[in-house]
Amino acid sequence: MLDDTIFLRQLGIVHPQELDFPITIIGAGGIGSWATLALAKMGCRNISVLDFDKVELKNTPSQIYTLLQKGKSKVDALAETVKQLTNVEINPIKGRFQDEYSKIINSEVIICGVDSLDERRSIWEKIMDELPPHLRLYVDARMGGEFLRILTVNPTITDSFAKYTKSIMTKSTPHREECTARSIVYNTFICGGLIASLVKKIAKGEQMKANINFDFSVLALF
Repeated sequence: MLDDTIFLRQLGIVHPQELDFPITIIGAGGIGSWATLALAKMGCRNISVLDFDKVELKNTPSQIYTLLQKGKSKVDALAETVKQLTNVEINPIKGRFQDEYSKIINSEVIICGVDSLDERRSIWEKIMDELPPHLRLYVDARMGGEFLRILTVNPTITDSFAKYTKSIMTKSTPHREECTARSIVYNTFICGGLIASLVKKIAKGEQMKANINFDFSVLALF
């Protein structure tokens, strides 16, 4: 249990009680690990994180993990670190989205931070087949090098749902939109923070952009 007095400096922006809804993060890598920490730091207490991978040394420069966590399940290592830093106990789910879907069917926010466009398509097809009944926000976050893109979907808005479905099913995608092996910590940090800001907006009923892009090579948000 957290003492809400620790959030005094943000109460004029959002209260932790407004963030009391189930959130699922698919992927515990550069996007998912920092998004999880940002959300927990902001006061979200009902967070599930789904991943099948283990921590490798190459993950540690741009993800939340320490060198001592090498070989651990990413979701277990993430749960350990988030608990230590925030006292929030996340729900770690080891496995792939399609196999563990029943465990997150009641999510109100789903954040997709997986490594490939093909995997994102597969996840979205599953969601289209079995739309979570309480889903309020779907976030597709991706990055490569110094570029990041965040797409948002409100399933209750037909146009939003249709536009995203068309874009994710399009086979041709600009190269810099694709998730690659290249990543750097200031990009993963910023992406996690932007995702937390979107969750705050959905909690407050605020409008948000459907497409957020940031290019660190020119320091431009568009």
